[in-house]
Amino acid sequence: MGSRRRPGRRFAGKGQSTLEYFLVMIVVIAAVVAAANAWIKPAVDQMLAESSEVIRDSATKVRVKLGL
Repeated sequence: MGSRRRPGRRFAGKGQSTLEYFLVMIVVIAAVVAAANAWIKPAVDQMLAESSEVIRDSATKVRVKLGL
C-alpha cells in the first residue's frame, strides 16, 4: 500500500533534482554577472582611464624631449 504513484508525477526523482540544480546555477551565474557589472566594471574603467592618462603624459614628455 505504501508505494502508490500519483498521476502526473511520473518523473519526479532525478529529473526534478537536476532541474533544480540547473536553475540554482543560473541564478548564481546571473548574480555573479550582475555583481561584475555593478562593482568590477567601474573599477576597471577607472584603471583604464588612469593608464591612458599616464601613457598620454609620457608621450607628451617624449615629444617635448624630441622637439616634435
